[in-house]
Amino acid sequence: MRDPKRIKSFLRRLEAVWNTVPDWRFGQLMCNTLGAAGRDPFFVEDNEMIEASEKCLGQLAPGEIVNNHIEENLRPDGYMFGEDQQNGD
Repeated sequence: MRDPKRIKSFLRRLEAVWNTVPDWRFGQLMCNTLGAAGRDPFFVEDNEMIEASEKCLGQLAPGEIVNNHIEENLRPDGYMFGEDQQNGD
């Protein structure tokens, strides 16, 4: 069983990630960062997922933001550059 104490730490880090793009809805945040781990998110451990999300949004550590303007890395359709879309675009 995974340690339930990991959840609070994860949520604090998720909050820091989300604060880099506060205009995004939660769904946008998940869609734009879930692929950052490089494999099916179902099989990614929590620590790997949050680290990939931090890296994806240019964050070195919780609260230490490198790129406040993540929007410049977005395509006009709102996806991150380099992302594959389900419709094949």
